[in-house]
Amino acid sequence: MRQTAKYLLLAILLGHLLWRGLIPAMTTIDSDFPNYYVAGHLALEGRFERVYDDDWFQDQIRSFGMQQMGKFSPYPPVTAFVMMPLTPFEPVIALRAWTIINIGVLLGLIGLLSKMLNKDWLWSALLMLLSGHALVNNFRLGQFYLILTFLTLWSLSSWQRDRRLASGVLMGIGAAIKYFPIVFLPLLIARKEWRIVASFLGTVTVLILLSIAVLGVEPYRHFVNAVLVPHLSGNIQNRFSMNFQSWNSLLARLLLFDSALNPNPVFDSPILYTVSLMAVYVTVLTLLVVGVRKAQQFWGHGALNVEFSLLCIGGIVLFPASATYHFLLLSIPIAILLAHGNKAWCVEQKILVALYTCTGFIPYSLLSGLDGKGLLTIFAYPRLFLTTTIMVVALLFVARSQNSLTDHHQRVQIA
Repeated sequence: MRQTAKYLLLAILLGHLLWRGLIPAMTTIDSDFPNYYVAGHLALEGRFERVYDDDWFQDQIRSFGMQQMGKFSPYPPVTAFVMMPLTPFEPVIALRAWTIINIGVLLGLIGLLSKMLNKDWLWSALLMLLSGHALVNNFRLGQFYLILTFLTLWSLSSWQRDRRLASGVLMGIGAAIKYFPIVFLPLLIARKEWRIVASFLGTVTVLILLSIAVLGVEPYRHFVNAVLVPHLSGNIQNRFSMNFQSWNSLLARLLLFDSALNPNPVFDSPILYTVSLMAVYVTVLTLLVVGVRKAQQFWGHGALNVEFSLLCIGGIVLFPASATYHFLLLSIPIAILLAHGNKAWCVEQKILVALYTCTGFIPYSLLSGLDGKGLLTIFAYPRLFLTTTIMVVALLFVARSQNSLTDHHQRVQIA
């Protein structure tokens, strides 16, 4: 009966993915795909210099018969390589090919999760499909984050199997395009994994130099001066937008005045904004350091998966500007923590499943009307608080596991 329920849930989730993600991806070009596709074309045509001129880039999108609004920022220039192999095809055909590639990547992720965590394919498939909006929007918008999730998991798998060169290369490819794997550098340094660090940084360097050779220096000059710093601070399009569901966005909404974008903050205090944001960063980083050290203390070398998971969750919590598809990365730590231990799920693991599912399926549009309504704005940021709570529960889970291990050792000594 329990297995039947799992297959029924699988059918429902697959139907949701097909209806909301795969069918639209096969028939309609949406907002993000044109950015990757047009950038690849401009790179091949040698017209990449003005790629960060938003108005000019929008004109290029229209010249390919696509009316969607787009811009290449905040992508780094290396991103132009992502869609380059598909540029010989018309946009709709290229999107279909990209969708098929992503389906293959999804199947690869399910297989790799099963192998790494010693779980059957059904367990891994349900875990990935429960990411909900994240998976759907990755397909529908033609995004890269499913591939980034696969690269991240593959790098961890390679690390576990003592393939350190491959692990660093995989992290480096992901970091050169989407930054996120940089969050694992402190762990690599703390563990003195110098071979992974060298291959990681070497891969990023090689890809940047290759892109400079192909695309020129001018795009990088503009990227560093006008794109990178605003992106890392969460100021991409509208720093006050609830669509980004980040601490940067929420605190800006509450504490910074802007006559056009945020005319009614709760307080207008740039100093309080800076102090509050720094307090969030310090608190999260302190909790992560404590959690990682506790894991190392109790599990030694076997703590790698847990440490990796904690940093992954912390990086997601501190995203300066998040979108739904970013939360595909959450599938890695959730899967690891749910697979940790040989007994039935404890309370924390059950809560993690519930929070993860809510993150994937909560109807954000129902809460959008609270945005800009004073302190009620807080309730317009459910994804931010869900992921922050996931981090707290993950740390509590680590603490419970450690306490259980300590109690076991004490009972053995008494016996």
